[in-house]
Amino acid sequence: MVSGIKRHRLSATRLFFAIVVLGSLAVFCGYRMPSHEKEVIRLRSEIFTLENMRARLYDMLNKKAAKNYEQIIKENLEEKRKLKRTIEELEAEVDRLKKKSHGTDYVNAIDIIFVTSISTQQTYQIHQIY
Repeated sequence: MVSGIKRHRLSATRLFFAIVVLGSLAVFCGYRMPSHEKEVIRLRSEIFTLENMRARLYDMLNKKAAKNYEQIIKENLEEKRKLKRTIEELEAEVDRLKKKSHGTDYVNAIDIIFVTSISTQQTYQIHQIY
């Protein structure tokens, strides 16, 4: 008789755990599935409309264009600063050479100086005309 009660308790315990597990799965899956489907439908309606896609693409392109324009402006300002420094250095060099060799033909030859900039390498060459 004792073994019959143990079997009965064991089967009742197994049945209880099976019911708890299956019930919790049914509750959680039943709750999650409709909310998941609703979320998918909401996202599809928000994301995949043509107007929203166009607006997002337009925003992305504007941000990229703004970054490109800012970068171009910064590069131009840097180039202007470098050119100003080069001009100042050249003017100082001309003044120094005028003072150093005053009254020679070399001073007249240095009066005309051309600065040629190569835009890709940002290097400067000085050509003297004799």
